[in-house]
Amino acid sequence: MKILSYLFILSIAVLFIFLYPNDVLAAKITTITVDVEKTKAGGQNWDVKEGAPDIALCISHSLVGTLCLPEGDDMDLISLAECKNSYHCRFSVETPDRNFKVSVIDVDLILNDLIGTGHCGNRQTCTVGQAMVKVD
Repeated sequence: MKILSYLFILSIAVLFIFLYPNDVLAAKITTITVDVEKTKAGGQNWDVKEGAPDIALCISHSLVGTLCLPEGDDMDLISLAECKNSYHCRFSVETPDRNFKVSVIDVDLILNDLIGTGHCGNRQTCTVGQAMVKVD
């Protein structure tokens, strides 16, 4: 009986590997450019003294998980920014071939601000909250 269970699980795994669309899992290095609006949606400044945001980025896909840049896998725990005090930032990241969720974050000392989140894909320009995201 154990052998039948083992063979059944093995056959399901083989079917999954060969029948599932491989382009979802395929990934390539992509340049993502982020341009953030000068103020939050309510008109407030991103940082004190009219400072520009400290930009970080998270890419999420149900099959490959979440990756945040410059570090981490959870947007609430990001403590470093890729671009400090800037409205423009460029990232180089491995992205799945299909659409993925992108979250743009303003990294702050106490509580990070979500600049925007939404779905985007390769060779697209998308508006996510207060940011324009271009995926090349």
